Amino acid sequence: MHDCKNNPVKKRMSKQDKIDWDNLYEYVKNNVLHYSSKQSLSVQMVLRLKGMLNGKFYANNTTTDMADYSYKTVLNTFKFCSPKIQSVLSSKNFDSENRKFNYICAIVEGSLNDVFLRMENAAKVQQKTERMDVSAITHNGAGYQSKTRETSNKLNDLW
Repeated sequence: MHDCKNNPVKKRMSKQDKIDWDNLYEYVKNNVLHYSSKQSLSVQMVLRLKGMLNGKFYANNTTTDMADYSYKTVLNTFKFCSPKIQSVLSSKNFDSENRKFNYICAIVEGSLNDVFLRMENAAKVQQKTERMDVSAITHNGAGYQSKTRETSNKLNDLW
């Protein structure tokens, strides 16, 4: 088991992790920074994104991990923060791409725990729903009573 606080050994990415990383990378590149297909994220941006997984400013093996988020959590947090990010990008000027990206990451980092908890709660609800036994639930339908003739006749008098 990977101990995120004390294990300096880099864990290998699973196939799913690689897919999730690609999704995060492409989302940030295309939907957040609006880069063209000819551009890529800088090394500093990649290290910044990967650092978010462990609650660090940059991904490295020299500082203690403070968290253990998944790529999906980071991606969902970027999506959650998208309106705020786009608002900032349209109203603020930055003197470099790295400063702009650090500002964006600060916005995202401020919501990581909230999104993590929401995703965790959603997973618990999903598991609880899957374990529910619905075979004992019966449905007799709603009771329907037809209108009485008396009411119908009163309406006819109005016309």
